[in-house]
Amino acid sequence: MDIEKGITTLDQAQFTIDVLRRFGMDDGRSRKTPMDKDLILYKRIDDEEDAGDAPYRQAVGALLYLARVTRPDIMYAVNQVAAHSASPSKFHWTSLKNILRYLRSTVHLGLVYKWNEAADPVRVFTDADWANNEEDRRSESGCLVQVYGCSASWQTKRQRLVSKSSTIAEYIAADEGVEEAQWPKMLLNRMLHSEDSTAIPAMIDNKSTITRLKNGKNSEAQKTIDCEFFSIRDAVNSGALSLTYCPTTLVLADGLSKALGTTRFRELREAVGVMDPALAGQC
Repeated sequence: MDIEKGITTLDQAQFTIDVLRRFGMDDGRSRKTPMDKDLILYKRIDDEEDAGDAPYRQAVGALLYLARVTRPDIMYAVNQVAAHSASPSKFHWTSLKNILRYLRSTVHLGLVYKWNEAADPVRVFTDADWANNEEDRRSESGCLVQVYGCSASWQTKRQRLVSKSSTIAEYIAADEGVEEAQWPKMLLNRMLHSEDSTAIPAMIDNKSTITRLKNGKNSEAQKTIDCEFFSIRDAVNSGALSLTYCPTTLVLADGLSKALGTTRFRELREAVGVMDPALAGQC
């Protein structure tokens, strides 16, 4: 913590080292990203080699804890391997070990919080990767909630419905993001003894989704979606949420809905505040 510079850091370096040792991954080659770009993990088929006696579930549990507390950069990859905990294949286990290989090269990274009074008290970024899984065609949602410009909450989630368009997939992702942003807003108000009712900015890169949420057309398709995911429409109508178009390059939730290439991955990693705490004051 550097009070003069307004910087606070959170890291789990020792926990990460312990995890690597526990699963025999503290030595050997490393990786620049936790998962190959656009990789999709499918269910193990009957004649596919399973993971044998590999400690798959134990490793998933350790990685989920790390991803949820200080490492949003591995959230998407961990979510993908976690989905196959019931019947992991040898390939799934290899994919999980790739996350550990990435952690080996980034064990020193953590969350860096820099005080920014000019930033929005609460802001949410949402994104969706439409119908990316050929097995069920369900889309992947990602959301990141920031408090005064600092990452406070994030999630990757497989949508439970099959979306007929990218607009609907983004609509659902935005709805999930609104739900995720509620508790930081309430917590902040309580901590500051405030009754601030300022709208939470929702940063979305799909103009059609924003238009659909704002214009209130009552088509049958719109009614169906509104009934399933009413919280975002209600938040928009009540003024609790403001919808803002954000270019894809600036959507910080992009890496929470899909696996990215090295350059884009590193850009977003730093943008969400995952960096070397020792170098935080130099940024």
